[in-house]
Amino acid sequence: MFKFTKSESIWIYIDFSNIFHAKYTLWWEYDIENFLSHLQNDVEVKQICFYWAYDKRNIKQFTWVNKLQSTFTDDKFYFYFKKLEKRWNNHKWNVDTEMWFDISQNIDKWDTLVLFSWDWDFLYIIKNLIERFSKQIVVVSTKWHIARELINYIGTQDDCICRFVDIKKDNEIATWIKSIIKNTRRGLCIPPELLEKIQCAEIWELEEFKNWIDFALLEKASSLDLPILLQWLKNKNSYDTFKTILSWRKEEKQLLHDYIKSLIS
Repeated sequence: MFKFTKSESIWIYIDFSNIFHAKYTLWWEYDIENFLSHLQNDVEVKQICFYWAYDKRNIKQFTWVNKLQSTFTDDKFYFYFKKLEKRWNNHKWNVDTEMWFDISQNIDKWDTLVLFSWDWDFLYIIKNLIERFSKQIVVVSTKWHIARELINYIGTQDDCICRFVDIKKDNEIATWIKSIIKNTRRGLCIPPELLEKIQCAEIWELEEFKNWIDFALLEKASSLDLPILLQWLKNKNSYDTFKTILSWRKEEKQLLHDYIKSLIS
C-alpha cells in the first residue's frame, strides 16, 4: 500500500480519536477491519498501532472495540483504548500523549512513519523526526481536518522526506487508500446530532432545511443562514454542521436533499 515510500520498515500509527469525526466531512464511514486486514498482509508494514478514546457506555462502540481486539491478535497489532473523558460538558478524545510516547520509544525500529492524524501540536514532533533523526513521514488526512501549520511545513519538504496524502482527493495514492478504508455500504454519513434532529422534526422544519440545501446546491447558502431545525443544536455544533455540509461536493448535497425530500413526501 505504501510502496511509494521505498521503505522496508514502515510503522503505522492511527489516532482514531482524531480521525473519528472526519467521516462527517468525508461523508462516508470507515471500514477499519478491511483496512487493518490489508495492513496485516503488507510485508513492508512491520507494526500497526491503533489509539482511541471511546465511550464505554455506548454499546456500539464497546462491541466494536472488543471485535477489533479479538479479530486482530497478531503481534503486528498494538491497540490502546481508554475511557472517553468529559470535562466542562466537553468530551476529551485526546490520545496524543500516549501515541507520541510510544513513537519515541520505538524510534530505532522504523524508517518510515505513516501517521493517520493531523493535530497542529504534532508539528514539533514531525520536524524533529525529520531534522534530527532523518526519518521519512507520511501524513494521511484530509484538507478540512489537517492543521494549517502542519500542512504548510509539509509543503516545504520533498515528497521523499515528508508527504501529505489527502484521502478526499482522486490521485493514485489517495484513491488506493480510499478504496480500502472507505465503507462502501453507506452512501451518506450525516452528523449524529443533525440526524437526531431530522428524525424528530416537523414537516415545516424539514421544508425549511430542504430550502437551505437548495441554496447550498446553488452555492448561495452560507453558515449565517441558520434553519430553525438546527437552532436547537449547540452553537458550536450548528456551526460545524453547516461548515461540513457546505464543504460537501454537489452530489453529496444532492443525496442529503433527496433524503430530506423523501421524509417530507
